[in-house]
Amino acid sequence: MSIDTQPTDAQSLRLQLRSIVGRRDLIDEDGTDKGIDFYINSGLRYLDQRLPVNFNLGRYLTQVSSGTYTIDIPNVRAIKRVWMFDETGGARTQLMKKSLSWLRSRFTEDWSDLTTGTPLYYAPNVHRPAPAQVGSVASDFSGYSDIGDITFGDHEASYRASGILLLPPTDGTYTFNIVCAFHSTNFDSNTQSFWTVMYPEAVILSTMRSIEQMLYRNDAGADGFEKALLPILQGIDYDAVEQEMAEVHRVDLVPERLSSR
Repeated sequence: MSIDTQPTDAQSLRLQLRSIVGRRDLIDEDGTDKGIDFYINSGLRYLDQRLPVNFNLGRYLTQVSSGTYTIDIPNVRAIKRVWMFDETGGARTQLMKKSLSWLRSRFTEDWSDLTTGTPLYYAPNVHRPAPAQVGSVASDFSGYSDIGDITFGDHEASYRASGILLLPPTDGTYTFNIVCAFHSTNFDSNTQSFWTVMYPEAVILSTMRSIEQMLYRNDAGADGFEKALLPILQGIDYDAVEQEMAEVHRVDLVPERLSSR
């Protein structure tokens, strides 16, 4: 197979790697994973971290009922904006970002005792317990106050998610559109990502970089793959800047648009 075939499904991508890298011990002849997915996922994380978070935004959609004051968002890198639609009043509004300290100082009652209303503010929340308390469940803290926004129980899920605290708590049904930058989902036989669909050649190069670093401990080889990736990453970044600037007609709007990057 040639790299020009642009493989996007997991089997084709693994077979392409098998052909180029020659590590038959990591990839079976039918494209089954025998260890290569670890290095592919390492390569995907490298690609995610090499570009600004704005280049590949997504919208996390969720609908909540009355009394909600937290939303957990899986696999998120950075929360950029929070939009809310009131399903009763039929209006869309953008929540104002505040610091977590500001919200906790402004709303001093226990979360469950707060008066509900239309949410006005949000803050990225610290929702994980301390390492020594990972794996705890809410009943372990019976009688405690100020713990309603902590994610207990499935600690793996809590590490894979971040969340927001929104206040006042909702007084009805609201639909949230939360604009975020996300980590690529873990590569497996059933999963696609921005990189595997749009730039499979970058996935192959970044995987080979990870193999050079971790298997062969060859820094020079890894540096060579980084140089090969640079034009691809620069091209994606240039496209993102062009899109940001495309509709800017007033000079005084340029700093505002760029400040969001």
